Amino acid sequence: MKKKIIVLILMFPISLLAQNLSYTLKGKIGNLNAPAKVYLLRGNTDVDSTLLKDGQFEFKGVVTDPVKASLFINSKGTGIRTPALQHLDFYLESGLININSPDSLSNAAIEGSKVNAANEKLERGLRLNEQKLQTYYSEWRLMHPGQKEIDSILMADFVTTYKEITNEKKQMYIDCIYANPNGFISLIALKSLATTIILNGEVPNYSEFSPLFNSLSSDVKNTITGKKYAKSLAIMKNTSIGEMAPEFTQNDPDGKPVKLSDFKGKYVLVDFWASWCGPCRTENPAVVKAYNKYHEKGLEILGVSLDDEKGKKDWLAAIQKDGLIWTNVSDLKGGKNEVAMLYGINRIPQNFFLDKTGKIIGRNLKGEALNKKMKEIFNLSPIKK
Repeated sequence: MKKKIIVLILMFPISLLAQNLSYTLKGKIGNLNAPAKVYLLRGNTDVDSTLLKDGQFEFKGVVTDPVKASLFINSKGTGIRTPALQHLDFYLESGLININSPDSLSNAAIEGSKVNAANEKLERGLRLNEQKLQTYYSEWRLMHPGQKEIDSILMADFVTTYKEITNEKKQMYIDCIYANPNGFISLIALKSLATTIILNGEVPNYSEFSPLFNSLSSDVKNTITGKKYAKSLAIMKNTSIGEMAPEFTQNDPDGKPVKLSDFKGKYVLVDFWASWCGPCRTENPAVVKAYNKYHEKGLEILGVSLDDEKGKKDWLAAIQKDGLIWTNVSDLKGGKNEVAMLYGINRIPQNFFLDKTGKIIGRNLKGEALNKKMKEIFNLSPIKK
């Protein structure tokens, strides 16, 4: 008897954990019947499907953290690759979730999910912000139809207004995070905030993101997603301005290992790029110009390519065509380049400017910003009269 009690006690936490991780997704969309099917896509690859019976369906499974998912309805049951399918994006989490609509997925209501309820509230604000941005774009086009050249004053006004609208969007994410310290939605908002900043040509700042993450409850931080984000935050900290650049070694085109520390005692621009990256190739002439102008004064460039093994020839050809005569390295692992992951690179081109000690003194310097920093460092600023 005692043995049975001990076994039950040991099994209880495991059973409870499994119960908390399981989900049941039920729904009714119109009155469709077989061969009509509904498809559940979890992440980008995991697909499940079931036949519709009087519009009803049910899925069961296990999920660790809430995950982005999609439902598709195909009246012929021929898969999700067919154009113009009914479609609904949502978050799949543990527990019972109901999705119902009298006619189509586009009009479906989601019930029984805290994450989806919080996300819908956030999305309402984001949709209004997007409408505001599109309205401004339309007004701008009407005021300046077909104008190829816009004077600096008009462009400055455009940029100012654009930034104001974008900053409103950023604030929505920040408000969501502080309003939901116990909600998984805050991790979603954190990632979306970083994406918005990156798409705006900026770099997420550790000093801004650290307080936001630290405001979350331990339960949210200790989710699998929360732990992964904590690692990303540590990378963000280690690659912030003022920090010593993380050491690395990768091979040059001839297979010779090159260390970042080999450049100690010189100013170094660590430039992340790839031969297939259009914006990188567009930016390369500015980098070449900076190198030609400041190399003799102490500037070195270390190019880190995110090309893969199949693209090695393209990488070497791009080095020659673009005139990248400095040291170039790559592990030819594409987007999984180990240095790129070490530095938290998720969008290229990006760069890090290091002083003679290896300390990061600049990030994401492009075009005029790069030229301005070079002038500042090498004391070539115009002499004031």
